[in-house]
Amino acid sequence: MDIFMHNIDFSATQQDTILVLAKELHRPIFSPDDPLNFQVRLFQPGRRGTWKRNNGSGLLTLPSEEVGESFLQMYGGDVPQISVMLRTKQVKFRKSTRPQVSGATIYKICHSPYIDP
Repeated sequence: MDIFMHNIDFSATQQDTILVLAKELHRPIFSPDDPLNFQVRLFQPGRRGTWKRNNGSGLLTLPSEEVGESFLQMYGGDVPQISVMLRTKQVKFRKSTRPQVSGATIYKICHSPYIDP
């Protein structure tokens, strides 16, 4: 499942984002046995030569709808139960309106061995 992320600090890198999200997604509620894999993609700024590392938004891809819905119940919406701070900003999450995630991406997330970020 894809989750749209916005309000990301412009100076945050993909690795910064992965590390912050790993602390949340590797909690027992989401991955009771082994840490789950996920994918992060930050959208690039439109103009070249800008100091920004991202345009303030991106996608979080989770291995299933079930995990995605649980994540959104806790971290999504206008007033989330739990906040995710990335550098100086509180990241906002909502279900992506983009077409369904490709089967190859989900297969990779579900079947690749876990590598600690």
